[in-house]
Amino acid sequence: MKVQKIKVQIKSLDEALDDFMSVAKRIKSGEKVKPQKGTYVADVETARSLFTEGRMKIIQTLKSKNPASIYALAKLLKRDFKNVYDDVNFLNQLGIIGIEESSTGRKQKKPVLLCDKILFEMAS
Repeated sequence: MKVQKIKVQIKSLDEALDDFMSVAKRIKSGEKVKPQKGTYVADVETARSLFTEGRMKIIQTLKSKNPASIYALAKLLKRDFKNVYDDVNFLNQLGIIGIEESSTGRKQKKPVLLCDKILFEMAS
């Protein structure tokens, strides 16, 4: 697996808008701007709601057990399949988990961890 870092930055709406305006000015002046991947949230409480205990256990289980399907993951976690499925899809949207579909036999969706690290940063 390619080592990838997922960045979650905690910054206020004003700070995010200031960053946006700064990048827009640089682009307008013809400067090349390197795209930045990450998730931005307004406060610590929002970050906590993104990374619930259940979602963190999913990440840990994927790293340590490598289950063959979302169903197998739910069994390992002793959680309801639908809740695990929803959490996997949410983490997939954040770019933390990928989903591989089997092409042979019964169709299964295998969750795959896409990152090695998750970084949390507070805006200065």
